[in-house]
Amino acid sequence: MSNLWLVFKKLLPICMSETTWGLVAASKILFAVLPEIALPIDNVQWGKVFRTIDYSDVISDMAVEIISWERQVGAKLDSCDPLPHTTLPAVYNVVAMKARPTNEKKLQ
Repeated sequence: MSNLWLVFKKLLPICMSETTWGLVAASKILFAVLPEIALPIDNVQWGKVFRTIDYSDVISDMAVEIISWERQVGAKLDSCDPLPHTTLPAVYNVVAMKARPTNEKKLQ
């Protein structure tokens, strides 16, 4: 986990611009390279779902929540998808995307 955090911190300056801190881009690059352990996180997820800008906190929380879910249900989360190449972070990301607050104005 600490190695992932170090790589994330090194990516941030490369991904930063005048209009972004680079959090989204860095997380998506890590997910593209390490889909088994990294999680792509969009702007709304950083602020409204995870409420942190610490990538290691998000990854730690993801691992704890997956383990908790698997214990409660008695099944492995990755067994819920018939496709064998789906990673746990990819499945978790679907849940995290669903947890994002929706903009009522967009729906109307």
